[in-house]
Amino acid sequence: MKLASLPLTTYGFQLLMFGRRKEGLTPDQYRDHYENVHIPLMKNLTGDTFPLTHVRHYVKRDGPPDFPPAVLMGNQTDFDYDAVAVLTYRDKAHFDANWAFFEDEETSTLIKEDEEKFSAAQSKSLIFAGAGWGLVCFDQRR
Repeated sequence: MKLASLPLTTYGFQLLMFGRRKEGLTPDQYRDHYENVHIPLMKNLTGDTFPLTHVRHYVKRDGPPDFPPAVLMGNQTDFDYDAVAVLTYRDKAHFDANWAFFEDEETSTLIKEDEEKFSAAQSKSLIFAGAGWGLVCFDQRR
């Protein structure tokens, strides 16, 4: 996927991702796979292009059977995601080097195979640079 160029600031370059767990997984199973399988795989595959930081926040959910989000404000339907990740890159060149792994057929296949084990078919991502929002928003899986 090609991304539009964005105005950059001295604050770096960030990607904000919203992820959903695969149907049939509990929130704990989703988190465990994301933390202990997916992130180590991504670090291994992308090496020194891995983001400077990859901070994951998980939506608190109540127990079974449906695991509804513990809502303080808003509605249950506002929380169709299970995790929010903030990835920070030095600059757009660092982001582009990391994103190249998603465009490489072999690496992309390995990533998609792992994502299919824990992640729902759609994820939402927003890109922003520094304190200002960027120009690209997409709602699709890599």
